[in-house]
Amino acid sequence: MTGLNKDDAFQLFCLHAFKREKPVDGYGEFVEQIVNYAGSIPLALTVLGSDLYGRSESEWVSAMDQYKQISHQDIQKILQTSYDRLSEDEKNAFLDIACFFNGQLRLDDVTVKILDSFGFCPNFSIPRLKEKCLISVFDGRLQMHDLLRDMGREVVRQESPKNPRARSRLFFHKDICEVLEYDINLMVMNIRGCEFLTKISDISKCPNLQQMDFKDCKNLVKVHKSVALLDKLGRLNLSGCTNLKSFPRGLLLRSLQFLDVHLDASVEDIGNLANPMGHGSQLSKRRRVDYDDDQDDHNIESNLLT
Repeated sequence: MTGLNKDDAFQLFCLHAFKREKPVDGYGEFVEQIVNYAGSIPLALTVLGSDLYGRSESEWVSAMDQYKQISHQDIQKILQTSYDRLSEDEKNAFLDIACFFNGQLRLDDVTVKILDSFGFCPNFSIPRLKEKCLISVFDGRLQMHDLLRDMGREVVRQESPKNPRARSRLFFHKDICEVLEYDINLMVMNIRGCEFLTKISDISKCPNLQQMDFKDCKNLVKVHKSVALLDKLGRLNLSGCTNLKSFPRGLLLRSLQFLDVHLDASVEDIGNLANPMGHGSQLSKRRRVDYDDDQDDHNIESNLLT
């Protein structure tokens, strides 16, 4: 990674640490040490300077003691010193952005609602992360430097290096598959409102699923045929999945009690969508098909006795 020359590095750090091009009286030696330590790397200087802005001299001393314990070549650990001084809400918001939202979500009510639903106080934590230069907003979207993203993901990985099931977040597809395949006792899958979900893949290794909720996953296009074979599935909610195009025709779902699906098709076109085959019990099934025309939204509900 290319570094700045010493004068530019000194100035960049001061701009973030003091909001001026030179240090305040008594802090010049601190700045010299940090610039030498950070290796004149712009990202490190920006993050460390923003982290130390407004802090007392004793806090600068403590920070320097922490920096000295880390190799100046380990940029991720250097950056993590700023993460370590965040509040718990700020840490959680940072990790969610690093793992899921970097460059993907617009900084609007949707993002705020998602983070707020987990109690991470986004209206406070997101501005704080911006102040510390840990995130930015470009073209209306949350952005995070790749090194900061990787640092955040490493924090999550270190929660349980050898066991993805014990981590707070899963973002790498192999880890997700491993967890789903290993945890065959999984009974509920709730991914409501996920705008990144485009297909439901093979879940035949999760035979104990009882509820699946994909409501308002507006980019969901395809549902794998393995869903039609989940013998214990009692509830399947696909309402609001307005782009759904591919869905299993025959559902061999003995336990199905509720199905809500949005398809751009007539009732006749979807055939035996909610027909629980292979048993003769009198189960009451609810089928709801939503479809749109140019004027209105229509809901068709029917109770099926088999």
